[in-house]
Amino acid sequence: MYCFTFSCLEMAVTKPSEDAEFEIINRYVHAGLERAKAMSDSKETKAAHLRIVDTLLNVVCDTLLSIAWRKYCFRMIQRLKPLLFELLEKQQYQRKMADISTLYHYFIEYTHNTDPSISKASGSQIFSFNPSRK
Repeated sequence: MYCFTFSCLEMAVTKPSEDAEFEIINRYVHAGLERAKAMSDSKETKAAHLRIVDTLLNVVCDTLLSIAWRKYCFRMIQRLKPLLFELLEKQQYQRKMADISTLYHYFIEYTHNTDPSISKASGSQIFSFNPSRK
């Protein structure tokens, strides 16, 4: 039942209905984090976390979806950055952040640069989470 619910939420995020609300994205991320927490193996846990991020990133790149939906998914990816920092090795983390940045700039900023306030808020400030590793 739980897997079915998660899969349904994932489908609702990737293929939203016209009246879908952003709360679906919040529920998807929450359910995914809970699902990852319930995993017994560390590899499965990591894969479950990455599945959430990758799904959200796929939505960001889907130009058939509304720009507001895609931007909200991007905001959720930003909230998951500290988790990625803990999960990935330094080089993997840097590569993932570079990929996210490139895809965001191409699919959101470059193609929909109509609202300057969003571009300013989304630019360097969002990509600045890069704590030093010991």
